[in-house]
Amino acid sequence: MVPDTPQILFLAYFSRSGSTFLSSRLDRYGDVGVTVESAFMRTLLLKKGELRRAAGPGEVYGMLENEARFANLGLSRAALSEHLKPGGAYGVGEVARAILGAYFAEKKPGARVWVVKEGGSGFLVNAISRELPEARFLHVIRDGRAVLNSGLNAVRPYGEGERMARDPLAVARVWSGFVDGVDAFRAARPERCLECRYEDLMADEEGELRRLRRSLGLPEEAPRSTGEGEGYYEAMPEKERSIHRLVSGGAVRGRVDAWRDELGRGDRLVFEYRARRSLRRHGYGAEAPGLPALLRDRDFLASYVSSLARRVGSWRRLARNPVRLLYVIRTTALRLKDRLT
Repeated sequence: MVPDTPQILFLAYFSRSGSTFLSSRLDRYGDVGVTVESAFMRTLLLKKGELRRAAGPGEVYGMLENEARFANLGLSRAALSEHLKPGGAYGVGEVARAILGAYFAEKKPGARVWVVKEGGSGFLVNAISRELPEARFLHVIRDGRAVLNSGLNAVRPYGEGERMARDPLAVARVWSGFVDGVDAFRAARPERCLECRYEDLMADEEGELRRLRRSLGLPEEAPRSTGEGEGYYEAMPEKERSIHRLVSGGAVRGRVDAWRDELGRGDRLVFEYRARRSLRRHGYGAEAPGLPALLRDRDFLASYVSSLARRVGSWRRLARNPVRLLYVIRTTALRLKDRLT
């Protein structure tokens, strides 16, 4: 039976893992609504103390309106005020429910499942689960080598022309940390965390959607809008569409293993060396040999040294940007706190 109050489902995903493709498919159902990508939960968690001191909805809106991804939701001050009680002293969960209520009241009032597309939620599963104890998570996972390959070939929509992935060592470190954190949460609270493998979604889109709907307590078969993912694609901010062109078409199964031909050998070896445990735990396998053999491999050494050089360069650029540096420090501290709780 479908509950009277819409379910809240956070998509937990690492960038380039197929979350937008899945979002576009889920959003075609009349009883499921998916937000465009935003970062409002991270912002609310960072401003938890300020929310407690806020005097009313207008002050809360003022905390959010300058966050670039919040603007993607297209919420007005009046819309948020309509769903957030007056009086102040708000909790994170209270404001999050108001944001979602206001968003879906306009975008899809008939939705029985509210899906939140926010990649950073996978780094903050414990904090979000405390603030929204009714929420569940859907981990969208893809072979990390494919994630790396896709990131190396995609340009950041909000950057200055830089690629979404810069080097295999950094991506392997963050990807494995992300996956391990979500895995730990799922092991401790299996009833609150689902999983969808990108490879399975590409191989059997209809079967995976039916499985997910069943897990959410929804009828496996339900009316859908026509087309593939055009509606969700059109709802996305224009600058993000360039990296999601495949969303409005059908599944491209040939891209599942494209990394095997496109990813450089040295980059593959570095990634597999750093993320081998996470890869193997999810059945992806890691073909890299042991460290003694790798230290004699020129491709591995060249890629590893290049990754370290890029890391130093990134730190230097960050040190020259105090605003960005403060943001990284606060976000990193928030993620670290989540992992330790």
